[in-house]
Amino acid sequence: MTKKHSTMKTKPVDQQEGNGTSIAEVVNVATIKGIYISKSSTAPMESKQTAMLLPGRGIHGDRYATSTGTYSAQFLLEPGRNLTMISLTGVKEAMERTGMTPPFDDDDIGAELRRNLILDGIYHMKH
Repeated sequence: MTKKHSTMKTKPVDQQEGNGTSIAEVVNVATIKGIYISKSSTAPMESKQTAMLLPGRGIHGDRYATSTGTYSAQFLLEPGRNLTMISLTGVKEAMERTGMTPPFDDDDIGAELRRNLILDGIYHMKH
């Protein structure tokens, strides 16, 4: 995986759920703004230009792919901890909505919030 643009297309709601609602096809373009790994739960996050994703494990070289992350204990059966993502757009919107000033630059968000992938252009849409 490298930092680049990706396009996700979904079918109209009426085709997905059969509820009769007619809307135009949704196209969402996201940009990977950052890729980060950390070798252990206490090590600093390292910025990467590329990453190898390991199915069911995470990102090669990251603490969760090597089972040394904080939440790697065998008794924690929760799924979804192998790869973390955060929306730069969402963080900015939340900060603006609450009147907060981010204590970090856009380029540092992955390291500061300890997330693997920083995505821009992904946000929650109210229905």
